[in-house]
Amino acid sequence: MTLPLPDPILDLDATDLADATRRGDLTCGEVTRAYLDRLEALNPRLRAVITVHPYARAVADALDALPPSNAARCTAARC
Repeated sequence: MTLPLPDPILDLDATDLADATRRGDLTCGEVTRAYLDRLEALNPRLRAVITVHPYARAVADALDALPPSNAARCTAARC
């Protein structure tokens, strides 16, 4: 099985992800998609995750639609 090249987002730790979303360099949707895409690529082999929230992408997009001052910004734990 050929795995996709890792997204640079995956190299960021939780603090850097929070800082990047706070600055607007990344959106919650971008972070969520990067992690879900990687999970989709690796989980068939690893079988590490049983269930993914069915609306994870929609929730991330909804957070991105909120004004920055009101948005609960995405962190790796919440994505």
